[in-house]
Amino acid sequence: MDTWPTGGSSLVALDAICATLDGPHPEARLIIQCEKNATGRYLVIQITGSRSILSLCEVEVFVRVSNTEENIAFGHDIRQSTYYKPLFNPDKAVDGSTEDP
Repeated sequence: MDTWPTGGSSLVALDAICATLDGPHPEARLIIQCEKNATGRYLVIQITGSRSILSLCEVEVFVRVSNTEENIAFGHDIRQSTYYKPLFNPDKAVDGSTEDP
């Protein structure tokens, strides 16, 4: 089960869950839309299970500003618990590239 909570708290349990998925997603691209007025300071993507693997290419968070969409995640600080090799460091998730490293 993957969850996408959003909110301003540093404690995930206090924030609203935007979406929950059970099992792998067959599409190459997954778009999650939160409630129209969802607000928050942090986005947490997590997977449950001690032997589970989550692989992400790019994380984008869009807001509408003056009739255009803006990716507010681009270039911001990002954290993750573990990663496979330095080539796949966490900063790659918000570098704006959806191509292979």
